Amino acid sequence: MKKTRRRYPFLKTILYAWVAFQITACGGGSGGSGVAAGDAGGGVAVATLADDIQIAGSVGDGPVTGATVEVWNARGEMIGSMKSDNTASFQSSLRVKRKNYPLLFKVRGGTDLVSGRAPDFQMLSVLQDRKTKQTNINPFTTLIVKIAQSLPGGLSRDNISAATDLVMQTSAYGLDVAVVSDPISAPLTDDNVANLMKASEAMGEMVGRTRDRMRAAGLRVSGNSVMDALAADLQDGRLDGRGAAGTNSRLTAVAKVVSGQVMVEALSNNLKVDGVVATDVIDAAIRITRPGVESNALTRSVSITDNALKQTLAAIAAASVVDQGAEVVGLAAVVTGIRSGASSTDVATILPAESSRAFDNSLQLVTTASQGQIDRVNTAENVVTDAPAPEEPAPQEPAPEEPAPQEPAPEEPAPEEPATQDPAPLPTSSGSFTLQWTAPVARADGSPLSLADIDRYWIYYGTSAGNYTNKISVTNGSAQTATVSNVPTGSWYVAMSTVDTGGLESSRSAAVVKVSQ
Repeated sequence: MKKTRRRYPFLKTILYAWVAFQITACGGGSGGSGVAAGDAGGGVAVATLADDIQIAGSVGDGPVTGATVEVWNARGEMIGSMKSDNTASFQSSLRVKRKNYPLLFKVRGGTDLVSGRAPDFQMLSVLQDRKTKQTNINPFTTLIVKIAQSLPGGLSRDNISAATDLVMQTSAYGLDVAVVSDPISAPLTDDNVANLMKASEAMGEMVGRTRDRMRAAGLRVSGNSVMDALAADLQDGRLDGRGAAGTNSRLTAVAKVVSGQVMVEALSNNLKVDGVVATDVIDAAIRITRPGVESNALTRSVSITDNALKQTLAAIAAASVVDQGAEVVGLAAVVTGIRSGASSTDVATILPAESSRAFDNSLQLVTTASQGQIDRVNTAENVVTDAPAPEEPAPQEPAPEEPAPQEPAPEEPAPEEPATQDPAPLPTSSGSFTLQWTAPVARADGSPLSLADIDRYWIYYGTSAGNYTNKISVTNGSAQTATVSNVPTGSWYVAMSTVDTGGLESSRSAAVVKVSQ
C-alpha cells in the first residue's frame, strides 16, 4: 500500500534550542591578559585579571530568529547580550573578569521559524571558566543548570558534574553518552547532531505535553514550572515525587507517563508533534543546522540505547498503576524484546506510530488519581497486571480533560464482518482481540483503489514479528474492523494485507501488537 508524504506547516516546538558557542580568550595589546589564573605574574592579583572573549553561535529552536541570548556573571550581573539574526546566528565579544565565572546563559524570546512563536520554556546553560571553548544550550543543559542552582554551592563544577550525571541517568531520552559525551560541552558534529537534536526534542515534548495535561486538569502550569518541579524532585537523586521544596508529586507522575508516550514514539523514530509524526521536519532542521550532513546521519541513524529502553519500561510500569489494560501490558512485552543497539527502522516494524496511543487512558487517569495511586506511579518498577483495590479518590474540583494528541480518527466503520478461519480451526481458547483499520485508497503504483476493487483482507498473526503462523480472511472488502476469536491468551504480532478482485495481494502492513484475553 502506498504511503502518502505528509507536510507539516504548523508544528509546535520542533527543536528545543541548543546553542553552540565558540569562545576564545584573546591575549596581548589592549585585550585581556593571557596569564593563567594560578600564575598571576608581575604581582597582579587574580581578582583583577580579565579576558576578552569572542562569542559566536546559533539558536536552533526551530531555528529561532530574533532571540536574545543573555550572559550573566557569577555576581548576578548581566554583562552582555546578543540577538540571533535571520539565520538564527549571533556573535559578540565580552570582557569577563576571571573571578566572575561561571557564566550563566539565558535565551529569551525569538520566533521559531517552524512554529511561528517563541520557545515553550526558557533555556539555560553555563560556561565554567575561560578555558572552556564551547557551551551548548538545550533542554538537558536547562535541567542540569536548574538542579545545580538549587544545591549548596550553586553552579560549582562539582554540582554541574553531579547534575549532569543525574540527568543522563534518569532523563536522557535516548541521548547516547558514547556519541554526546556531555550535553553542555560536547562539540556539535555531523556525527552527533541527530542524536542530540532528537533527544532534545523528545525531552521538550515531555515538558510541553506534561504542561498541557496539568492545565487540562485545571492547574496553572507553564513549561518553566514543569522544569522547576522536575529539578526540585531530582535534587535527592531520584525522580519519585519526594524531592526538595518545589516538588509536585502529581506533576512528576504525569511527566513519567508522558515520557513513556514520548519514548515509544522516539524508539521507532515516529516522534509526534501536535499528533503528527514530525520526523521529516526534524531532519530538515538538522540540515539547516549542519548543511553538509549526509542523509544517512539523520534521525533514522540514531541507535537505541540501553538507558532509553530502561526509561521506557519504567514509564510503562508507571502507566500500568492506573491502567492495567491489555494495550499497556502488551507494550511492555514488546519493549522488553528490543535490544540495545537496534535501529529505529527495525523497531518501527513492531512499534508503529500509533503504538503510543496505548498511553491515552493512563494519561487521562493519572491527572485525577488519588494520592496513594500517585505515590505508586512515582515509585513503580514493574508492570502492574492486576488492578489494586479501589481507593477513595482525592477530593478536587472537576476539570475538563483535553484529549491527548492523536492521529485523526477513522470514519465510522462499516458493520463488523465475522472473520472466517482459513484453512484449519485455531486451538480452542477463551481469548480474542479486535483489529480496526482504514481501507487503502491507492495501489503500490499510485493508481486509485476503491472499496469495490477490494475482495478481502488477510490478517496474519504469530508470536514474533515476521513469523506469522496463523492467518484468517475477512471476506467483506468494505469492512474496517474484525474480531479474531479462539486465540490463546497472550501477546500477538499482527499484520494485514489487501486482496483485490483480481486476486492480487498487497504487501503486508507493519506489525502491531494485540493482546488476546
